[in-house]
Amino acid sequence: MFVLIAQLFLISSADSILNIDPLTDLSTEQSLSSCAAELGRFYFKDQFNESVIVIFENSTKFSSLRSFLVNELANENKPYYIISLNKSILRNKSGRMFKHLLIEMSYVDKFKETIEIIKVLPSWNPKANFLIISFTTFEDSKVTANTIFTMLWKEDIVPIAVILIDQKNLTNFDIFTRSSMYDLSVDISQLNICGRLRRENITYDKIVMRPIDTFKKVRAKFYPWPPFTFDLKKPGIEIRLIDTLAKTCKLTVEYYEIDPKYPSGEVFDNGTLTKEFKELADNKFDIIFGGYTLTDERILYLSPSVSYYYDELLWCVPNKERYQYNIYIEKIVILLGLLILLVLIVMIWYTNRSEEPKLRFDSSIDGIVLKAFAICLHITITRLPKTGRLRYFVGLLIIFAFFCNTMLTTEITSFFMKREPCQMYDSMPKIYNNNLKTYFVTNSVRYFSRDFIGGISRDEIVKRKIDCHDSLECLKFIQEGLSAFLTTKSNTEYFLNMKQVDKESIYCFYYSYGSSISLIMRKGFLYINEFNTIIHQLLSTGVVEKWKQEIFSVNNKDQREHDVKGLKLEDIIVIFYILIFGCICSILVFFCEIYKF
Repeated sequence: MFVLIAQLFLISSADSILNIDPLTDLSTEQSLSSCAAELGRFYFKDQFNESVIVIFENSTKFSSLRSFLVNELANENKPYYIISLNKSILRNKSGRMFKHLLIEMSYVDKFKETIEIIKVLPSWNPKANFLIISFTTFEDSKVTANTIFTMLWKEDIVPIAVILIDQKNLTNFDIFTRSSMYDLSVDISQLNICGRLRRENITYDKIVMRPIDTFKKVRAKFYPWPPFTFDLKKPGIEIRLIDTLAKTCKLTVEYYEIDPKYPSGEVFDNGTLTKEFKELADNKFDIIFGGYTLTDERILYLSPSVSYYYDELLWCVPNKERYQYNIYIEKIVILLGLLILLVLIVMIWYTNRSEEPKLRFDSSIDGIVLKAFAICLHITITRLPKTGRLRYFVGLLIIFAFFCNTMLTTEITSFFMKREPCQMYDSMPKIYNNNLKTYFVTNSVRYFSRDFIGGISRDEIVKRKIDCHDSLECLKFIQEGLSAFLTTKSNTEYFLNMKQVDKESIYCFYYSYGSSISLIMRKGFLYINEFNTIIHQLLSTGVVEKWKQEIFSVNNKDQREHDVKGLKLEDIIVIFYILIFGCICSILVFFCEIYKF
């Protein structure tokens, strides 16, 4: 059995068949059972510190294999489990995870049920070594073995060996092993497994640990999505990453490009996979990449790597600016100013009444109000107050007018100095209310999960969305002034900084936080743990960030920054001269009015 499992790691991607000659002094059934039991005995040898589970699907029918296997394992006086598919027995099994599992299979449909039943065991371990034996004669052993491989790979099970009776020679076993990770041609057709195991001390460790001196292949498919992937002549972040992973693990990589003219596939919550994701699940490829984000469905049905990049979503719209010319003053300030003005006018009027007619400031309340407003507007008045009390209140009115004038002048000056532009399309409602064409990067509409987003219904968003398969072309559509594009920050940054699009004609604002980017690998990929460890090391040493800086040859500027266009200080310096001159004149007039008499 050690030899059987070892062949899993030493066989090419094509199915391999090994004929085992049974012992000639026994009947056919006994020969096959004896040989299988002998293989099982050596499979478990030197592995007694690990849990072993043996499962018989038909617990009522006599099996020579069962008899031989029980005797062999019992003679070793070592711990193991033999399970008949009985639910009461399953409930009482140990919770220790098994490292090796042998299943005597009767039929393929029954085998599917067997896997579903044993998955509920606390000791279930998809990383264990699986050996499938069947004494049932199948019409096509190769097709049956492929069905078993596909079934187990979907459960993330990789180390598999399948032993089936050769339909052309019922006295022989066919041993099937298959792994897409290795490109090896090992000649095993002449091995007499049973006789060799009896003569030699061949153990599992000796066979598995033998050196592998040929290359291992990984099939990778990628979607061109700058800056993660371009093409093989111009590697992006992810191709550099995979090349580094392959070099470290001594793998060779075969690259296949996805046609960017067609939309990419997706993984849905009901388990449906389309296009490249289905090819990945069917083991046609080992890895797909190209700026793929992590989703719950992809994590559930496939095996993504750890994330090495965090990307965000942007709305990019035409850069159309307008300026707001209204000067804003707080309402409380205006109300307080009017109240002070009213109090001063009342005090002047009341004081004016108590004076003699010839010393009065004005003869009527209307004249006093007009003179008060004239003072506030710095208009010369024809008659000045002649008593000390009237001069005092008129002086307070002049001081108040001075401060009002200073405040208003400051507001006007600040407006010219800090005149910030306002974008015409700086929110989703403005995009949809102005009837812009809305382009969406592939599969990005899933981020609009609520019924209403920014006052826009999801139905309207889905109805008006246009899938974009060429982000550069969609960015150029924006320059025409009639389109908006929901895309990723990294992709937009690349085209803007590489000056393939006029960044002055495009304005981008953030829509959401986006999600993490990772490599998407098939279930059962052997190098998942090694790849994740290496990716962690590359992230901690800053290698991935260095690759990004090398690809972005032009200075990378944050899209959220927007240059403020306004008047410079030297252009309005004359305003300060006028302000200073006006203040000096106002102070001189104030002192002249107070101390004139």
